[in-house]
Amino acid sequence: MVIVSLGASRSGASLFQGSERKAMNTREILGAFAQTQPMIALAAAAEHAAAPIHLQGLAGSGFALATATLYASSGRPIVAVLPNKEEAQYFKSDLENLLVGEPIYFLPDSFLKPFNPVRENAMGVQERIETLNALRKNNKRIFVTYCSAIAEYVVDKIELEKSAIDIARGQSLDTDFLMEFLEINGFERRDFVFEPGEFSLRGGIVDLFSFAHEYPFRIELDGDVIESIRTFDVNDQLSLKEIAHFSLLPNIQEQRNQETTISITDYFDPKTVVVAQDLSFQIEDLAKAWEKALQIHQEAVDFGREIIPKHPKQIWNTPKGLMTALQSF
Repeated sequence: MVIVSLGASRSGASLFQGSERKAMNTREILGAFAQTQPMIALAAAAEHAAAPIHLQGLAGSGFALATATLYASSGRPIVAVLPNKEEAQYFKSDLENLLVGEPIYFLPDSFLKPFNPVRENAMGVQERIETLNALRKNNKRIFVTYCSAIAEYVVDKIELEKSAIDIARGQSLDTDFLMEFLEINGFERRDFVFEPGEFSLRGGIVDLFSFAHEYPFRIELDGDVIESIRTFDVNDQLSLKEIAHFSLLPNIQEQRNQETTISITDYFDPKTVVVAQDLSFQIEDLAKAWEKALQIHQEAVDFGREIIPKHPKQIWNTPKGLMTALQSF
């Protein structure tokens, strides 16, 4: 794996801000940019480099433009590590504008406050599982994240495969088995489905909200055979889109323990390019946050608090361990 550290500016507007610019053929822009001397040099260096490559002079959306161009011209999977969640979200938006139609996945952390495991962020957990499931199926795409999120351990591939059920139109479905799976994995039966981890059964219709998707699914059965699968809106319960298949996943975050967790880098394709803004500064910030998490845990133990968060080493990789993981390919 090549680690490309891009010292881009942390300020600047998105590349596309007007309707006139959005109408441009972005693939042509990327193709033209790929022929510039700096991008030719970067592509060649990334193909053969055994050490990090440092780029300077990128500002605003230049980082996203260089990343999108490298992906489009090389075809290699990319993991982008930004300084924080907000910048990562802006970067993902830039990539979506540049690589129209290309799935861009976002890996957030699981908590309301970085490195504070007392309270989970339900939406973050859901999106994290969705991205992990995407990596399980195809790790040759672009994934955007930030240091506290990529440092957080994930369940290993074997546990993830064991936890997933692939459901497809035309497939035979044993509803008794499905109900047992859902109940064992913490799904709750409701009259109507509104949140991840809920399901309902009404005659030949099964509604369920997997933790790996943005919208819940409505499965219509003809006897034991799946006749149709649709996503639907939780607000009005109306169908949104018919699909052919999906993967049902429980909250695999709850299954994490030291025996079954790994660094998410173990999911990466060996040819992945890791691009990062100011990576050395991110690792320094990570070290400070790790020490803060350790302090929170120790104070909870010392004062005998009712809720004692897990020790940081059970949840996150250490700064040194993360850097080693990124460099070990």
